[in-house]
Parts: sequence; C-alpha cells; structure tokens
Amino acid sequence: MSELTARSLVAEAQTVLRAGGYEISSDIAASESLGGLCFVGEDAFGVVLIVAYESWSGLRDGWTAAQGLLVKMLTEKLARGNPKAWEGYLVLLTPTQSGDERFEDEIRYDTSRVRKIVGTGESVKYLDDLTDILMPLLPLSSAEVEGTEDSQSVLDRLPAMLIGRDIHPAVASAIVRAFRSDEPLMESISGALKP
Repeated sequence: MSELTARSLVAEAQTVLRAGGYEISSDIAASESLGGLCFVGEDAFGVVLIVAYESWSGLRDGWTAAQGLLVKMLTEKLARGNPKAWEGYLVLLTPTQSGDERFEDEIRYDTSRVRKIVGTGESVKYLDDLTDILMPLLPLSSAEVEGTEDSQSVLDRLPAMLIGRDIHPAVASAIVRAFRSDEPLMESISGALKP
C-alpha cells in the first residue's frame, strides 16, 4: 500500500464526487491562494470546496483562508435567492493525524459561515474511506432505497441505513427530524453530538 498524500486525497475525492453527480472544476484563483491542492464540486443542490493539506498543521493554519475563499465564491457566483448560496460545504482533508481532537471538533462544528467536513489520518486510513467522509454530500444509492414506494418510506428507513453505516443513532434521528421540520441539517447534527 502506498502512503496517502494530499494529492491522492484530492484525486480520490474528485472521483467520489463525480460518481455522485457533481461537476468538478479547478478554480485557478483557489489553487493559487490555497497551494494547488483543491477543487470545487457543484451539483443541483450545493457547492463544495475540497482542500487537502499534507499535514495537520497545514490544515489547522489554513482552514480559515479556505472558508473565506468559499464564502467569497458563493457570494460572487450565486444570486442571493439561489438556494445553493446556503448550501456551501468546505471539506478539509489531511493524511496525517490531528493529535488535537478538540480543535478538530471545533472546526467541524463551527457552522457560522459554511458547513465543514474534516477528514484526518484518524478517519482516512485508506482512499476508500473518503466515500464515508463525503457521504453527507452524496445521494442515496438505489440499493439503499430499493423497495421503497415513496419519499416518506425512505425517511422512515433512513435512520436504520445511517446507523448501519456507523452513524450514531442520535445523529440519525436528528437528521430525519430536521429534514421533516425543514431545519438546517448540520445544526441539528451538531446539537445531537453535543454532550
């Protein structure tokens, strides 16, 4: 097995999002300002900026610049009434372990400007792990919804599907409640995870 690098994480993340229906583009301004290890993914529902760092310290020191760049892109490219303007995701990746779980969680649960997904060496040991990290951005597969007759039954089955993927039961329930109440999903997830 070859050692994971920021470049291999970016390449695999592109593959995963492309398979999930995202249009991938390399934003030259983003690449220059963030060191070239990033790309933008866009689907009908949202915009994702993926940034990979070679080390935890690079992620820790650079995430705010990446967040600012995503906010700027959303502001410049999307009209205020466009629902995608509210669905910006920043995915921060590094093949190294953080060694600072508390600060990692602070980044992850800070939803003040955009939602964030953080994948470090603790959760990304193999390239296949990126599918799990990026799962919140991906559509449900047909196998997961096979046999369902309507969207209500899919929502009823969703907690069991998520728990089957090692998602905490409180988080799975919070996702369904938030969706049914038309509340922000990430805020509900954050609330479910707080002690």
